[in-house]
Amino acid sequence: MTRRTRAFAIVAVTLVAGATATGAGASPDAEPRVVILSGSDAGAHRQVVEGFRGLLAKRGVKTPQFPPDPNSQTANDPAGASIILTVGGASTDWVLKHVSAIPVVGCAIPHPDSVSNSANATGVTLQFDLRTELDWLRRFLPDARRVGVLYHTADNAARVEAAQSIGRDLGLEVVGYPIAAPAEIPPVLESATGEVDVLWGISDPTVLSPQTANAVLLASFRHRIPFIGLSAEWVEAGALYALQRDFRALGRQCGEVALSVLGGAKPGAVPVAGPDASTYSVNLRTARLLGLDLPEELVAGAAAVFPAEEDPRQ
Repeated sequence: MTRRTRAFAIVAVTLVAGATATGAGASPDAEPRVVILSGSDAGAHRQVVEGFRGLLAKRGVKTPQFPPDPNSQTANDPAGASIILTVGGASTDWVLKHVSAIPVVGCAIPHPDSVSNSANATGVTLQFDLRTELDWLRRFLPDARRVGVLYHTADNAARVEAAQSIGRDLGLEVVGYPIAAPAEIPPVLESATGEVDVLWGISDPTVLSPQTANAVLLASFRHRIPFIGLSAEWVEAGALYALQRDFRALGRQCGEVALSVLGGAKPGAVPVAGPDASTYSVNLRTARLLGLDLPEELVAGAAAVFPAEEDPRQ
């Protein structure tokens, strides 16, 4: 193994549930073997792995502990694996660069393209289904009709075009504002905030980053236009609300995909999916500053309410 491989936490899982081995180097009569390769053994990555292992256990599949025993050479060797589960973009990219004969399930990847261009791979992304996102927008802001979204053309043109089509079905006009470089964001924001009812944030490293957050949030407050964030961190900083991933559920979802592939499904034929479970966080101070009266049931259902001292559940 290379030093790069050792930078990831790897654990081998022997499946005993009768699935057929499909990986390179595996005997047709051998017990299938899954290797989990994660970019971290803490935080969200750990939750994904716990969810994955829990799903396998529920199906009667024995799994080792995570992280693996660093002295176990077997656990740290993906050779002969039936399938590889990767957690996060870095580990997924590395495996697909070096492995083409073993099925790969990429979990918690940032974008579908991470796996969709590889015949031996499928997975679950961090991107929510567009209809799910727009449905939640209508719940929080039922009077909004024009939804503005800033995006980098190379990264998100297709996603914005798809959102425009879905939005029409829901009575929403999604107005796209293409951005070529971060320097364009302030003047485009000034234009957008005079033309739309809400600003919708989508995952886009050019447009939404720690370096651009202040400009986006200040424009939201200055023009009293709600901004829908990407995470609880964005909500704590001032976004009205954000959908959040349930990472254990994401792991369970990836476990279902892995078992399907081990059962004979071709990875390239299994559609890349978004999270099938979500929670959300909300900022009550932002709602008050923007003159919004959020329904009590939405606030009560939030996984996190900011600021904490304004949480009516406390």
